[in-house]
Amino acid sequence: MLNSVFMNLLGRESLIAADNTWGLLGVMCLAVAFSIFLEQKYKWASKISGAIIALIIAMILANVGIIPTSSVLYDDIVWGVIVPMGIPLLLLQCNLSRIWKDTGRMLIVWIIGAVGTTVGAFVAYFLLRAPFGDASGLAKVAAMMTGSYIGGGVNFAAMASQYAAGEDLTAAATVADNLLMAVYFFVLIAFASFKFFRKHYKHPHIDEVESGTKTADESVTQAAAFWSRKDISLKDIAVNIAYAVAIVWLAQIVSGFFAGIVPENPGPFMDFVGKFFGSQYVWITTFSVIVATCFHKQVEKMHGSQEIGTYLIYLFLFVIGVPANIMTVVTKSPLLLVLTAIMVCVNMLFCFFGAKLFKCDLEDAIIASNANIGGPTTAAGMAISQGWTKLVGPAMLVGVLGYVVGNYMGTIVGIYLCVTGMGFWPIVFGVVFGFLADLVAKSGKYVSSKKTILSYGTFCVLLFGNFLPLYIDREAYFSTRQSFGAEYINSLSNIMQPWTAPAIIIAAFVCGMLGALLGKTLLKKHFVKVGIA
Repeated sequence: MLNSVFMNLLGRESLIAADNTWGLLGVMCLAVAFSIFLEQKYKWASKISGAIIALIIAMILANVGIIPTSSVLYDDIVWGVIVPMGIPLLLLQCNLSRIWKDTGRMLIVWIIGAVGTTVGAFVAYFLLRAPFGDASGLAKVAAMMTGSYIGGGVNFAAMASQYAAGEDLTAAATVADNLLMAVYFFVLIAFASFKFFRKHYKHPHIDEVESGTKTADESVTQAAAFWSRKDISLKDIAVNIAYAVAIVWLAQIVSGFFAGIVPENPGPFMDFVGKFFGSQYVWITTFSVIVATCFHKQVEKMHGSQEIGTYLIYLFLFVIGVPANIMTVVTKSPLLLVLTAIMVCVNMLFCFFGAKLFKCDLEDAIIASNANIGGPTTAAGMAISQGWTKLVGPAMLVGVLGYVVGNYMGTIVGIYLCVTGMGFWPIVFGVVFGFLADLVAKSGKYVSSKKTILSYGTFCVLLFGNFLPLYIDREAYFSTRQSFGAEYINSLSNIMQPWTAPAIIIAAFVCGMLGALLGKTLLKKHFVKVGIA
């Protein structure tokens, strides 16, 4: 907006120069401090969360030309040092032995939502691959958003660093992500007051707030109390920083080893090994979870890890808002906004349908979906702002678990799309027919041998998902199989005629039941023992 003015007056496009590290660091730290102040002081700010406020401030400052959109501070210091150090500190809360006990049904909804995010990534990629044009770039963005919409901004940072989709594409994805995330959080808050949702879901926490046992002022006080002054010493700070650096150092050594053993022209398996096990974020996550779970007594003595880690992530959130030029999305990659919208909507459907299926509360669905899309800080912030104080701890725990799962799933989705070029149909069919198979088995109360055999036949129909691209998008399918040769492509084209589609479905169903029947015959005595022979 003011870029041309600063160019005429100062000879650069921003008020603060890109090489003015201390000036930019001062703006970043002041913006984060102001965001945290607002979040803990005002109810409206706590509803948005300090993380989103910091991001919005960065977007405004960058779009009007106060700060540059690229700098050594952003790339080398924040992305290169602050983000890797923040992850192990936050993951100290991820004691796997504790998560299930303390999160209850919210964890179930969160897991279903994570599956929904993954399915949404494949759906969006498949639908937008042709109009987008750059299939490889779209696959990288889908991987970034899978990590982000399972765990939050930390995973976006990890995946963006890992896949290097390019500055323009990453910036456009950042804008799309931030816009959708901010809008969706307001939608989730609105859902809490909609009569439709209150009619179809239990809502004990909302009832408790509205009955007067909690007040809005108490919710704001709780926000400030959650991040109140803690017992922390110089030794705590030293130990936390040393731990974070050691974890990152060890992760880089191990990931470097695996990346080094991959040949120059690897096959699919070795390519997977290099990309997955050669990722430092996979090992940062793995080592951090091992420490948090196996050495939880020692971890409890490391005061301040959550505060330091959260502050570092707030700095990162400021930085990802910097290149978020609204015009970048509008002019360069408007379809990324569609991609993120599809993923968010699929996540929402999975969360609310899963909550209904497992008879979870409305608040569980809202906070679990928030934890998927935004991460632990936004989920806890929403719980605090609504007065659902009993859900603050579970929100933080499932959100932190997202940091773990998001890195793994983002990496896997990226490898799957970038390396294999396959569509999402096998996964969709697996989810749909796996669910239908479970319903069939459930109709027999899981003890009917006939329903069990019918259930397995239903489940085996998922195999058709591997063949579906040959019938609906043959040209795109064979474009990823050029290395197989023209003879292979022509032969397969002649074999896979339209009439073979129902034949494959019927064959999968019948052969599945025959296989189940054979298994029952071979293992009859074991079936008798459990009462389903």
